Amino acid sequence: MATYSLLTNNVSGATQTSYNTASITPAAGSKVYFAFAIRSADLASVVAETVTVSGSATTWTQKQRRDYDASSRMAACLFEGVGAFSASAVTISTVSSRSLDRCVWAIIQVAPDGTLTLVQSAQ
Repeated sequence: MATYSLLTNNVSGATQTSYNTASITPAAGSKVYFAFAIRSADLASVVAETVTVSGSATTWTQKQRRDYDASSRMAACLFEGVGAFSASAVTISTVSSRSLDRCVWAIIQVAPDGTLTLVQSAQ
């Protein structure tokens, strides 16, 4: 079983093109995962939107993405942070500058000797 700890989580209902987390300070050698869901009043905006993650002086790689149906107008994403980290906020940004109207996120760190197992359920 992996040992993990929550670094930050929050929700924003503001309509904007980027969202900033609180500053995080991951432990040396830990693995860091950033999960978030984005929403827009326009389904096409969410499905077509590419999001990037930056900050904490590391490289963030998208590991998973799920676009939901027209009624929810949402996408859920999982990114992994790799490399050395520095204390700073992490930013989610839309590439095309389309506005989103909601974002909810959580960032966790997993102990260096731990493996995080992700289970995707069928719907």
